[in-house]
Amino acid sequence: MRLSLFKNLLPDSNSQVTLELRKFIEEGQVLFDTDDKYPIWEEEHRAVLEKKIVEHYYHRQIGFETWALFKYNVNVRMREIMPYYVDIWKTTQYDYNPIENYSMEEEFTDNSKGTATSSGKSSERVSDTPQNSIDNLDQFMSSASKSDTEGKSETKTDNLHHGWRKGNIGVTTSQQMIQAERDITLNLDVEIIEKLKDLFLGVY
Repeated sequence: MRLSLFKNLLPDSNSQVTLELRKFIEEGQVLFDTDDKYPIWEEEHRAVLEKKIVEHYYHRQIGFETWALFKYNVNVRMREIMPYYVDIWKTTQYDYNPIENYSMEEEFTDNSKGTATSSGKSSERVSDTPQNSIDNLDQFMSSASKSDTEGKSETKTDNLHHGWRKGNIGVTTSQQMIQAERDITLNLDVEIIEKLKDLFLGVY
């Protein structure tokens, strides 16, 4: 009688203890550390990412004997992998046009030269003449002056030109480039979730 009662208290060898993630979440357990947080590109995205992780593995069994050990390994893994994904996300925030795949800066100088010349001649004669007219004025010339002028000037101008050439050279369409830009951001969460896969028991 006592032996029979004792046998009823023993666990059934054919039963399986369920350690699904949902069990701990429903009990109010918190999976992610609130003190030693993993890095993330935007703080407001933290709750979004954590919700996706919980939902993805909600019905999967944890791969460790205890919740504490499982939680520890999840948080260690997140702190290890997230710096890499933060760096990838930063590349999507550069100031550039996602539908342009060609950009070249140009700078060149052109110059021009000019030459101007001028020349001239002048003469002056002063004569002391009697009151009556005479036929030969040069005979009474008291002074004279003569000058020749000539000038030359050169100019040189340098013009600096600076500009950009950019656009889509046709290797890919603008629609393909926009889609690729979106995929980079959208796939980050999916890749992060996949990196936690080995912390859960496999599905057979």
